Amino acid sequence: MGTFKTVQNQLLTSTQKELVDYNVYNTLGSFRRTEQKDVLIICPNQLVPLDKSMTVEYLRPINKVELSTKLKRRNISNNNPHFNYRERRWDISSSLVFGGQTVSFNSSVVSDLNLSTDSDFTKPVRALSAGKCLKNLNVGILTNTDDPTGSAIRLLVAPIIETVPDNTQVSFSFDLEMGFSYYVANTSNSDYRLFVQIAYVDGTDKYPYNFTDGKFSDTAVTDALLEAKHFKTIRNGKVNQWQNYSTRLNAGVEGSKENFKILATIRAVTYSNNDAAQSHTATLIDNFFVGNNIDFGSQVISTRTRSDSDNTFTGIYEQTGRIFSQELDDSRYDIGVIGAFKSRLRVADNASRIEELLTQEILNDYREYVKRYEGTFYSSNLDPIPVAPHNKIWFKFNDLAEDITSYIDSMTYNVKRNEYEIVTHAPNQDDDLISSYQVTFE
Repeated sequence: MGTFKTVQNQLLTSTQKELVDYNVYNTLGSFRRTEQKDVLIICPNQLVPLDKSMTVEYLRPINKVELSTKLKRRNISNNNPHFNYRERRWDISSSLVFGGQTVSFNSSVVSDLNLSTDSDFTKPVRALSAGKCLKNLNVGILTNTDDPTGSAIRLLVAPIIETVPDNTQVSFSFDLEMGFSYYVANTSNSDYRLFVQIAYVDGTDKYPYNFTDGKFSDTAVTDALLEAKHFKTIRNGKVNQWQNYSTRLNAGVEGSKENFKILATIRAVTYSNNDAAQSHTATLIDNFFVGNNIDFGSQVISTRTRSDSDNTFTGIYEQTGRIFSQELDDSRYDIGVIGAFKSRLRVADNASRIEELLTQEILNDYREYVKRYEGTFYSSNLDPIPVAPHNKIWFKFNDLAEDITSYIDSMTYNVKRNEYEIVTHAPNQDDDLISSYQVTFE
């Protein structure tokens, strides 16, 4: 046995425990305390194999590990687009001078429970994503059915919500995309309009997007000088049902391409006559996003290959369909994981990316034949907490005892029968196997 495995076996046999230290945090992310838990379950003492179902399989050694993460074209830059964290990272409480008067956005975040008892809605309605959405009560009247002037929009259509520029930063190396879902509640069928605007912010200067020319303005423009070309009109006549809107925007800015701060605004629903406006009861907004549309490839692949000059090993461990990748943490992809990670077994090493550690640990396990235990088990553990993926299983029979505990790879739990279908493998956590690591895009 190697160094790590020897120490593990000594502790296991002498203590009959496997202790893990957990850091406990509160809902605000503040550290509270450290707790030590015994995660060991012994088979067949506490986990009893049923109906001779348990099998042991030897998996062949591998030469290479490949972890693939699918890339998305739409990558969202603003935080909390689905309002799961309520008003956080949004500007919905501002007051501004509007039409010569000081008005508020008149918006609030509501939950599905709020909506279920809200008399402003004649039909049942729910949020689309996270059980929460934005509700707004503002309404405007623009009697001109053609596209109104910029001054008319500024004076007669109050904002509903704005992104916070510091929390909405994009790259102008790629096209932009903005979109949201909206629900207009009205007791009559009436045509209506919404207006959206978007600008990039540099200090106190704003450079609005020109929807006529399809580019951002070359010069800064104040709110008082916004023209009709700086607003996008959304026309619709469907009420009391969710609708979707999105638009692609050309970046078209020379010079620096990164970290442009975006101010995107949705203005209130407007009608062309007073009767339609009076029958309007509320507007809902959900999934309001601003981001980059990146067409760079379909997947990112993290590959680790063992040093094998004799070409003895040919097996490949492939894991596809991954959702996140830390290899994208410095990119504009919103599936990138930010942080620094370190193996506790190798405390002298520098921090690494998750994929670097995962591929190394998988390759370590498969340096030799790997034992995989699989079967149906009954839990006779006196601890009322069910078996969970964090538990380690020690297969310790009279005529067969593993040197170390096994990790749970997959598990199905039948609560009523107290039975588990479990697949585990015995790891090999000795010193790292010599290997090379690379990242590719396809």
